[in-house]
Amino acid sequence: MKNVTKRRWFILLLFFIIYGILVGASLDHAPWEFKDSWRQADTYSVGMDYAAHGIDLLAPRFQYYGPRAKVVQLELMVLPALGALLGGSHPEAVHFRVVAAGFFFLSAVSLFLFVEKKRDQRAAVLSTLLYLILPFSLFYSRAIMPEALVLSGYVSSFYFLLRYREDGGKLSLLLSAITMAFALSQKLTAGFLGIVPVGILWMENPRKFFLRWETYVYGIISLGLPLAYYLKLSPSTGENFVGQIFFKYVLSGGQWGEGFQRILDFLVRGATVPVIILAVGGLLCALIRRDSFSLLWLLGLILSTWPIIGGIQLDYYIILWLPFLAFLAGEFLSFAKWSVASATAYAMIFFLVTSMGLDFFYGKSALDDGLSGTMVLVNRYIPKGAFIATNGESPVVISASMNPGYRLPMNEHSTQRELLDALEEGMEYYVFKKDQYMDPIQMKIIQARGVLVDQNIHAAIFKMEGP
Repeated sequence: MKNVTKRRWFILLLFFIIYGILVGASLDHAPWEFKDSWRQADTYSVGMDYAAHGIDLLAPRFQYYGPRAKVVQLELMVLPALGALLGGSHPEAVHFRVVAAGFFFLSAVSLFLFVEKKRDQRAAVLSTLLYLILPFSLFYSRAIMPEALVLSGYVSSFYFLLRYREDGGKLSLLLSAITMAFALSQKLTAGFLGIVPVGILWMENPRKFFLRWETYVYGIISLGLPLAYYLKLSPSTGENFVGQIFFKYVLSGGQWGEGFQRILDFLVRGATVPVIILAVGGLLCALIRRDSFSLLWLLGLILSTWPIIGGIQLDYYIILWLPFLAFLAGEFLSFAKWSVASATAYAMIFFLVTSMGLDFFYGKSALDDGLSGTMVLVNRYIPKGAFIATNGESPVVISASMNPGYRLPMNEHSTQRELLDALEEGMEYYVFKKDQYMDPIQMKIIQARGVLVDQNIHAAIFKMEGP
């Protein structure tokens, strides 16, 4: 037993070193990477706001709704809060990325322990190594987004649930409920994964399911606490992002028809074809064995992602599938007897998946040249806290610079009146992004009411002179 524990710690340490080598150099990247710069800058701005004005988890604020930051309904902003604490009064992107990476690695540890308990240590090694090198794992594990925290919460919850299933310990069930609550506080759509604990508790004793205190305690903790947070925050803001997404795209059920093909496309992008093929093999084995845990997990993932991906073409929702696919693929690989042939096959598979993962990661985690050039001018000429506006729908410049303001014009539907109203409110600077939509008439208003401060090939800064 002592040797098994020592080997486990050695394996996890080795995984930590491998993961650090793969992503360590990217931890100091600014929020404006090529992929998901909008979401990353949003989360970054909340953390910077916490650092400047104090941490208030019930009042996360966005910068792009006018001359003052505005409270919005978001997930529980644990990542920004911890990043702000880690960075002190002047946090940087690296502080938030380190927090995200830490939570992701915790999910990898939980996956290892889960597979080790469910199958064996060899399968755990294979599954966890695959999990670490998947394209979306490499990118989102250190992105300034809550995705790594969701993974940490729900994979840990399933590990504790498996422990409860095997030993019946009430502490394990309680820990499963708490970690599931944490996962839902980071992404409410993951709530359908709750079908797994419901199914496990039901199969223990169907006749007494509604009479057991465990059923209600688990539900109150895992679902009730996150819902209480979202409902508490909702009345205080007019921008209910979480509620709007959940009710429009999940509960309406109107987008299911388009979700299946997108899920497949996103899975190929985020998990690679080789891993998906291996996972299908693992799923067939689960069907043959009637592995209720795996089948419930699959159903929960379908319900958590199919409708929302059908309505919102955002591939990061597929990240919930990564631990499941890695588990099935690793378990399937572990069925092969150890030999020179199997070792060679393992090496080829891991080399291929690593190459595909790093190719995606290096391309998507590179900084956006246009935004980098724009931010050089913004940081050089615009004082922190100045009221600004910029063209195009992306709020990255506003969020990353911590200058409150508007996106004007956002698109062809924006009106001149909106721009004139912003000028009357006291807009101080205008950031013209040369690669974004700009209405020519509104550009003339900017040029007439402002003075060109400086420009480069990416952007131009105007100092506005009032209404």
